[in-house]
Amino acid sequence: MNERLANSLKELWRQEGIVLNLEPLSYKQITQEIVATRDFELLMFEVETTVDPDQYNLWHSLKSNYPDLNISGYSYERVDILLEDARRSTKLDIRKKNYSLFQRYLTQDSPAMFLYHPNYTYVVKDSVEISDISNIYYPYQRFDDIEYWSK
Repeated sequence: MNERLANSLKELWRQEGIVLNLEPLSYKQITQEIVATRDFELLMFEVETTVDPDQYNLWHSLKSNYPDLNISGYSYERVDILLEDARRSTKLDIRKKNYSLFQRYLTQDSPAMFLYHPNYTYVVKDSVEISDISNIYYPYQRFDDIEYWSK
């Protein structure tokens, strides 16, 4: 999937006059050499997120050193405050307000290009009864309790 995506980006950028030299690397090379040293010009890196909108580990300025995940080194004090306040709050309306404003700042500053976010659709026959899927936070959890599904 990533190879196809990278080649598509290379072609799109070529059409705009930008030369993109692809260097496929192993997971070990990416994490231990590239991400650890933050030595890159452009890096396609997959980050798995959960349904919770907390992005503290990805964008807070205190998380920009290895092994933390603010890989771009993004730093903006206002964003740090919004992420901290949203993370501390248990009130949904405050969290929504803070995360909405955070997203506005992040998209204006563009420290990263967001390529896609997978959407998982589950089609189940009416005759199959599945358990509650509202507590699924990661795609790999979707079949954790398949043995309890009934017909």
